[in-house]
Amino acid sequence: MCTAPVLKAPDYSQEFIVQTDASEHGIGAVLAQLNEEGSDQPVVFISRRLLPREQRWSAIEREAF
Repeated sequence: MCTAPVLKAPDYSQEFIVQTDASEHGIGAVLAQLNEEGSDQPVVFISRRLLPREQRWSAIEREAF
C-alpha cells in the first residue's frame, strides 16, 4: 500500500525546490522544501491539461511552461 504525501507549510527562510513534468496532454509541478530528515517534502502540487495549441509544443517547451 502507499500513503498520500502530506503537504508541508512553507518556510520562507528556506530554499524551495521546483520539480516539473510534462506529457503530450498535460503538465504538472511540485513545489517542495527539505524536511528535518533531508527529504523533499511537498508544499503544493499543480497540474492542468494542455490546450490543443500547447500540445503541439516541443517537449522542452512543455517542460519549461
